[in-house]
Amino acid sequence: MTQIHPLFYRDSLLNTLELLQDQNLIFYFNPIKIEEKYSWQSILPGKGNSLCVHLTWPNHNPGSHNVGKNFGTFTQYFSLISTRAFNCILNDGSIIRFSFYFADSFLLSHSLLYWPCPYNISPEDLAIFSIDDLIELNEDIKVSESSFRSPLRFDYDLSNNNSYHPGCHLHMQTGATRIPMRSPISFNRFVTFIYQHFYPEEYSRGSFWDDLEDEFTGSGIIIPQSHFKNLCITWD
Repeated sequence: MTQIHPLFYRDSLLNTLELLQDQNLIFYFNPIKIEEKYSWQSILPGKGNSLCVHLTWPNHNPGSHNVGKNFGTFTQYFSLISTRAFNCILNDGSIIRFSFYFADSFLLSHSLLYWPCPYNISPEDLAIFSIDDLIELNEDIKVSESSFRSPLRFDYDLSNNNSYHPGCHLHMQTGATRIPMRSPISFNRFVTFIYQHFYPEEYSRGSFWDDLEDEFTGSGIIIPQSHFKNLCITWD
């Protein structure tokens, strides 16, 4: 089980966001929201009440734009932008957001979303936009100007890990797609993956990627062995 103090991890997330901004790799980022509450039910084996900490975006509220049927739709992207339900916007209008849920210092679940901008916009154009301008542009977009690219969402849920629902998985194309992953993925590993594979020019110009610490190293393989019979996502 992955163990790290949530407030320490909050600082690590903020440091990475500030580094990406200093390197001109993101257009804007929201402050990280911290929610704390005590659980009087046993969450961790052999323990009583736990301090639960949620690290997420500022207005994390349940909504239709989060559910499976809207996954990958223009409606979802526009809703995320207009409600500012994200952690950061990249220089092409794409969205990154994350959610990490801890009990004491143990990671219980996470969700890491990359939503590529569904239309083509240059960093030069975005540089003169405000968030409100981006929202207005979303409302005027034409199908002929659209770019159909699937979001990627890396999910981890310790409480739902079985042969039918891998506790670590990647969503793409549809909300029902769950490609098994070996273990939880840290934000640093996630954001490095995004830039390496979807922004190779920006990635190649950065000399800092290898210095980003993977705080979840040593988490171990948590998905059932049955998932290794087919294709799955793994790493050292």
